[in-house]
Amino acid sequence: MAHFAEIDSSNKVINVIVIPDEHQDDGEQYCQNLLNSTNRWLQTSFNTVDGFHIKGGTPFRKQYAAIGYTYEETLDAFVPPKKFNSWILDEETCTWKAPRPKPDPLPEGTLNKSIQWQESILMWVVIDDPKPEDAGPNEAFWFNEQECRWEKISTINVTIPEHPGANTTTGNSDLYPPNPNR
Repeated sequence: MAHFAEIDSSNKVINVIVIPDEHQDDGEQYCQNLLNSTNRWLQTSFNTVDGFHIKGGTPFRKQYAAIGYTYEETLDAFVPPKKFNSWILDEETCTWKAPRPKPDPLPEGTLNKSIQWQESILMWVVIDDPKPEDAGPNEAFWFNEQECRWEKISTINVTIPEHPGANTTTGNSDLYPPNPNR
């Protein structure tokens, strides 16, 4: 079976279908006739993820297309929606990367905890699962890159700074984690 993605006039993927292998070579025309569509149809590989072919073959268009993805003509690739405004496209894998690498491995004391990107402070934070014994309901933790350890943030009610180096919050400014890159 072959997979084809329907692309609208703004290069957004609006449909992905499976067609018989015997129509792979004329897939675009086959899809247009099958669905009475004048849109562009591009083949996509179910086995291509993040620029790699999971069965050892040749990666095709960097990602398997999905509704909401964009086809980037210059890269000949399907790109997922951007997760956060600060993230940057890795053109080799066509995945979005945080401006700071995710800590790996996680520091001691963070076993069985999750971390996620906190766009408002442009940092990775520990999510309370399970919650530290002394953590309150509105607390989170951030990774101090200079000291290579997690530190508690007293509140997660922060505003997005006007620029990445700003030191502002909706409460006390001492609750905002320091930016070691300033």
